[in-house]
Amino acid sequence: MSEENKELVKRFYHEMVNKQNLGLIEELLAPNYSEHLNPSGSGHEGFKQFVDRIASAFPDLQVTVEDLIAEGDKVVARVTIDATHMGTFLGRIPATGKRVSYGGIDIF
Repeated sequence: MSEENKELVKRFYHEMVNKQNLGLIEELLAPNYSEHLNPSGSGHEGFKQFVDRIASAFPDLQVTVEDLIAEGDKVVARVTIDATHMGTFLGRIPATGKRVSYGGIDIF
């Protein structure tokens, strides 16, 4: 089960975040999915709005999975996010045209 869950998380980043293929949302996300950094709320509609907002500010955003750790039904992902700030972010931060890179931890 743990390896299957890791594969789902890899698909989430590769297909839904990097490629913005939101057609997989029903398959990869629970209906009550919650993204805690998302001001649009939870669930499928909230996630779609979150992706739209991020993509408009960082159209070339790419997430690289550095590590995946799975135990039981949980997967922890250590990721690196790389993007260029090309549009308004959070409705108030104008585009800078600068590259950004940062690391993060997500728990699924």
